[in-house]
Parts: sequence; structure tokens; C-alpha cells
Amino acid sequence: MVTGAGSTRSPIVFSGLVSGLDTKTMIQQLLDAKKGPVTIMQAKVAMRLQEQNALKDVNGRLGNLLSIVKRFADDSYTQGKTATVTPGGTAATVSASASSAAAATSFKITVNQLADATRVSSPAAVGKGIVAADLLKNANLSTAVTAGTFTVNGVQVSVDPAADTLDTVMQRIRDALPGVTVSLANDSSGRPNLLQIGGAAPVALGAGGDTSNFLSAMKLLSSPPGATRTSTGNLGVTQTGTVLADAKLVTDLTTATGSFKVNGVDIAYDSTKDSLSTVLTRITNSTAGVTAGYDAINDKVTLASKTTGSVSIALQDLTGNFLAAIGVGAAAQTLGKNAQYQIDTGSGNVTQYSTTNTVADALPGVTLTLLKEGVTTDTVNIGQDIDGAVGKMKELVSQFNSTVEFLRTTTAVSVKALSGTLSSDNTIRQMDSALRRIMTDKTDGITSGKRTLAELGLSFGAIGSKPGTTRSLALDETKFRAALQSDPAGVASVLGAFRATAALNVGGVGGVQEITGDPTGQRKPGMYTLNTVLNGDGTADITAVFAPTDGSAGVSATVAGVAAGSINTSLIPGVKLTFKAALTAGTDTISVATPTRGIAAKMEQYLDPLTRTGGILQQRQDSAGTEITGMNKQVARMNDRLGSERQRLQDRFGRMEAALARLNTQRSALASLSYLN
Repeated sequence: MVTGAGSTRSPIVFSGLVSGLDTKTMIQQLLDAKKGPVTIMQAKVAMRLQEQNALKDVNGRLGNLLSIVKRFADDSYTQGKTATVTPGGTAATVSASASSAAAATSFKITVNQLADATRVSSPAAVGKGIVAADLLKNANLSTAVTAGTFTVNGVQVSVDPAADTLDTVMQRIRDALPGVTVSLANDSSGRPNLLQIGGAAPVALGAGGDTSNFLSAMKLLSSPPGATRTSTGNLGVTQTGTVLADAKLVTDLTTATGSFKVNGVDIAYDSTKDSLSTVLTRITNSTAGVTAGYDAINDKVTLASKTTGSVSIALQDLTGNFLAAIGVGAAAQTLGKNAQYQIDTGSGNVTQYSTTNTVADALPGVTLTLLKEGVTTDTVNIGQDIDGAVGKMKELVSQFNSTVEFLRTTTAVSVKALSGTLSSDNTIRQMDSALRRIMTDKTDGITSGKRTLAELGLSFGAIGSKPGTTRSLALDETKFRAALQSDPAGVASVLGAFRATAALNVGGVGGVQEITGDPTGQRKPGMYTLNTVLNGDGTADITAVFAPTDGSAGVSATVAGVAAGSINTSLIPGVKLTFKAALTAGTDTISVATPTRGIAAKMEQYLDPLTRTGGILQQRQDSAGTEITGMNKQVARMNDRLGSERQRLQDRFGRMEAALARLNTQRSALASLSYLN
């Protein structure tokens, strides 16, 4: 077999055909003896991969713990309120919810009136009625008639919409059924737009063999039985799906294109391209705050505010007469009603009003939804959400315990069993004790009241507990509930207390004269650098850059055109900056400290540098990845050298076999000569 140029196919080796030696096995044994470094390096790669995955797992678990802990930074997280409604009648007239800002209380409420929306409708039908003298196919019917036969009182009548008018068909019925009356009756807008068939006896309509839909198109089949059958809906209506120019409006449009305003929002139309449905949808989808719809039963257009309350809908034709043509431009509007309710907090009923049925300003932190008007009075009770706070604390305890248990397992050192993947990593091992220390620390910056989690019922076991039994954080639910009831603010302080301070450093040469206040936008200690750049008009542009001490990404902000001697409160939120009477170019620095820290702030400041994007744990994962890549390259080079060595040995043994073959040939030749002699 001949292989192409560049083929990497291994040569065919005939092992020991002449020598009788198992050269293939010998070569493999020689190579195996040299594979030691490769095996060692591959073991290092596998170990480093395990360490990298373990670091990733540590990062994820600590990140999850941080996410939960950060929620406790908000004092309201454990100070939730519940709202329950006791109906005064068979069903509640309101529903209620409460935020942490609500006070625990009880009050009564009576709903006198619900809010509804302003509406305006066409006072009369906007489309033309049926034209009885036109061919049925052109008669402006809401449902097209098909050719065939239909049955009245057992007699078949034929119809062809391409050849018959409605007048023709009505006469055909009269001719076929003497004594039966057939006529057009007026609809609600006074148009002769309903078909009516009457007789001395009940009128029977339709039969199984009918081939035309005439009776259903005339809306007679659904009419109540009796001696007189009348269409249940208008026969001729506005053609909402065709372009406006062919929509059969009673009032013709005066221009092919035009525009109008709804609540100040411009809406344009083109009567050669847009249908009535298209324009009404355009109104609904606009920012006008109005829903536009078509009532097919009465052939009218209705506009309704999307919000409740007694506010009119502003309508104005700009070019053209679209609003006038659909009947709403000058129509009387039915103004929406404001909600009316009474609240009694113990000092008597107070009548209040709202433009919506969702009331958020009656009592601080309480939101009421008015459901229905009623003569009964409901009672609303606002209380502390103890169960919710307990559930949140249990979630924290569970995540904390699972995290530290994983840290212990992955860093465990054992002489009897396998050690943890990161058993030699002292940095990871120390995280367990660091987390435990934070959970047992006192709140920084607080000198009175509750200061520790132990006072809330969270601990690693009672003093004097048996060794090994205090590894996990435990929640004394009874003690925690009691703390929530007796001192909810103290509970919030232990968990979420935080205050940052700012101090202007001496020696600055920029434009800042003095500062007051505490920075509200930073939860880490660090340094603000303020750079003042003078403008030609005596003002200055000042940029503030905050650099946290933990090395995380900072933030910057700039104010332009700062006047000499002015005050700024936006550059550093929470801090009032007073600038010099004579601005100077240069730099000032402001140190930010965090002297008051509860559990959440301490955990955040410890965990964020570890878990953030580009943080310590990710850097270590990336470093491990770089090492793994380098070691894999070494393994590849070693294998390449072993491959070259295999080829070299195969060549040498091949040459040995060839030499032995030649010697055998020569020996045979000599033996032949000796025999002849």
C-alpha cells in the first residue's frame, strides 16, 4: 500500500521474524520505563483540576452566603408586617398589604364607592345600515350571503347575492308564503337595519337541507321563536377590516389623510391604507392612556381611560374629521368616579377619596385595594410578621452551616482517610474560623442595647457544651421570636447596623474648603480623590473618584461649572461640600471609614473581595487554569518525545532484523557452495 505525502500513518513492523525476538513487547517495555515523568505530570494535572473545581465551589457557596446576608443590611428585611382583613359581611370589600414602615394597629374601613374610568361612546351608529336596493353582495352586510336555498315555514326560497337585492328576496318570501309579512325594522340608531318576518302562527326558520346561510347572515336563526322573528343584531355595520375609504361610515372622511389628538398625543391615519381597527389599535397602543374599541352589536366606537377617576378624555381633530366621523369628537363623556371610603382608626370615621381603587396613602406603609361597594364594615389588622422573619433567619443559618461544613470537609487533614482536596490550603482553612468569628462578634459602633447574635438566639452552642457539638450555628426560635416582639429595632441593628463617615484630609490644594455629613453611597472604607480643574470664567469642574481599600472597582462622578464659595450635595451622596471662596486647581482627599457595622456589613466587607468578579477566589481559579494549561503542554511535549523514541527503536530493531536476514542469506549461499564441492 502506498500512502500519500504527509501521511502520519505508523509503519508496519514485523516483530522478530528473523531474530525470533518479541521486539514489539521489548519496545513497549523500554517506552514504559520512560513514561514515569508523564504519569507524574498527568497526576499533577488531575490534582490541580480538582483544586480548581473545589475553589470554584467555594466561591459559589460563599457567593450564595453573601447574597443572603446582604438582604439583612436593610433594616426592614426582618421588620415585615402582615395585614389581615376580617369581613364585616359575607365577603371582604377590601384587601390589604403592609410594608415594614406600617405601624402595628387595627382599623375599620367601609367602601362607599369604587373608582371607575371615564368613557365616551358614539351617540349613534357610525356605519351605514343595509341598502336594501343594492345587490346583496354590495349591501353593506356584516356577514356575506352565500348562494343557495333557505327555508321559511317549510317552504324553500332561493337566493343569489350576485343577482338579488334584499328587496327582491323579501318579495320572494312574500310571494312564496301568502299571509307572511317581511319588512325592515329600525335598529337602536333608528336605521331600517333589522329584518323582520311575521305571521299569524309561529314562524319556523331553517331546515337541514338549506344550502345558503341567508337566515344566519340576517341574524334570524338566533332570534327567539314566535309569530314574529326579528334580527338579533344590525345587518349593515361599519366595515372595520377594510380601509377607511371603503368602511361605509355614515359621515364621510373629509381628507384622505389626517391626524387627531387624544390626551395630547398625536395619532395619524391614511384612509387609503388604514382600517378602523388599525386606527383604534393605534390609539390603544399609544401613550394617550386610552383604550379604543368597537361595539359590533350597536355599531359604535367607545374610548375608555386606562386609569380611573373623574378626569375627562381630551379629544381634538387636527387635520380631517376622524373623531367627528366616528361620533366621539363632540359626544358627551361619562366621567369616571373617584373612590370613596371611610376609615376609623379609633377616633371616628373619616371619609376619604381616591382616583384609583388601590389606596397607598391612607395610612403610612399600608396599601388597600377596594374590591366592591358595601354597607358592611371590614376590620384590618396590621401586625409584626414574626413567621416571615423566622423563615429568613432559618435560611441564613442553613446557608451558613452548609458553607462552613463544606470548607471544613474540603480542607480536612486526615491520616486514616483521604484528606480534603484543599487540605494544604491554609487560606481556605482560615475562612471557617473567620466566618465563625464574624457571627460571634459584637456590633461595631453600638454601645447600648442588643449587640450580638447570641442575644437574638443564634449561637454555636451553650458555654460548656461538649466538644464537637458546637460546630454549627443554631437558632433558638423561641428566643428569636421574643426578641422580635420586644425589641424589633434591636434585632435590625444587630443584623443591619451601618454607618459610614467622611473626613477631609489636611494638605489638600484643590477647591474644597470643608465637608459635613456622612456618605450614604458607600459601604466600604476607602478614599475619595477630588480633582479641581479651573475654567476660564472663574468656575471649576470637579471630579470625585472613590477607591475602596479592598481593591474593588471604584466609582467616579463630575460636576461642571462649580462656582467659588458654593455648596454641593450631589457629588458625594450624603456629604455637603463647601468650596473655597477662591477656587484653586489641585487635589483634595476625603477618607471614608465604616465605624458602625452589624453582621451584614462585616460579612459583606469580608466576602466581597473573595467572591466578586476578578476577586481573590476567581484569581486563584484563573491561576490554576494557567498552570493546568502549562502542564498539559509539557505532557504533550513528553508524549511527542516518546513517539520519536518509539520510531527510533522500531528503526533500529528493523535494521537489526534486516542485517540478520542478510547474514542468513549469505550463510545459506556458503552452505550451498560447500555442498557442491
